[in-house]
Parts: sequence; C-alpha cells; structure tokens
Amino acid sequence: MPRYGTTREDSGIIKVLYYVGFFVLFSSLGTFGSAGFLTYRANVAQTEWPEAAAQIEDCMLGEYGSAAKASGEMSYALHCGVTYQLAGRSYKNSISTNFTHSLQDRSEIQHWIALNRPGSTLSIRVDPSYPDRLIVQSPLPGTRGDNPVDFLAAAIIMLGVSMAVLETARRLYRRGW
Repeated sequence: MPRYGTTREDSGIIKVLYYVGFFVLFSSLGTFGSAGFLTYRANVAQTEWPEAAAQIEDCMLGEYGSAAKASGEMSYALHCGVTYQLAGRSYKNSISTNFTHSLQDRSEIQHWIALNRPGSTLSIRVDPSYPDRLIVQSPLPGTRGDNPVDFLAAAIIMLGVSMAVLETARRLYRRGW
C-alpha cells in the first residue's frame, strides 16, 4: 500500500545524469547560436564590407610540435603579413590558416608560398567599422577561421548526446534507482 506524504530520494547517479544532460543540452543550444551568428556575420561581410586588394609582405609555413616526440605529431599552418588600403589609410595585418596535421596540406602550403611571393595580391573584404578585421576572398591552402558547418555538426552531436543521457536518467528514475 503506498504511503502518502513521503518523498522518494533520487540516487546520485540520476542527479548527475540530469545535470550532465541539461548542461550538454544548453551547450548545444549555444553552439547552434554560434553557428547562426557565424553565418550572419559571413553574410554581412559578403554584402556590406568593401572589397580591397592586400599586398603580401611575407609568408611562412609554421611548424608546431616536435618530431622528436614518440608520436612525431606535427601541426602546420600558413602565416602571412599583409598590407592594404581602406578609405585612404594603410593598414598592416596578418592572416593565418587553421592548424593541420596533414603532410599533404603542408605540401600545399609550401607550394602556395612559392607561388605567392612578397608583392602578390590577395582579394579581401574589410570591416569598415573595424579595419583590422578582414576576410580573405582568395583561395588559401587549408582552411581559415571558424566554419559554421562545423559548429552546426557539433551542436547536432551534442544534442543527440544530451537526449541520450536525459533518456537514460528518465528510464533509471522509472525503474526506481
């Protein structure tokens, strides 16, 4: 016969699962928001930022890590110094690609540097409000910046994990844990 007036004490496991599930759920919502913001910002840059030509000053292949380590895991990235004009003023800035572990990407970066010597031009778009913020229109080896598609994929994965954890907590609660 059920007793009225008593409350059931949930186990610590169920509490932790609910906390983790809701934390990952809210994190996924933030990641969805980041993907939307990056998409919005890219659209604004394409439609409202003026196009300019940037002169390459110097480029280098950045190599990070240690080949002496047991894994030999190295990271590579392209780094270039550029100058450009906007509204009659000169600006000096730098561009970099994302890090990569691929030897193929390393080779492509070296080839790109050989083709784009100092004095070569890159097509860029510059934020008129903050002229130090720019987007490179010319193709670069590897990728540069944050990709909204990556954020969207991460948000979907996080949402799935959250739903699985919350469902597990719900089922354990119903079984009387």
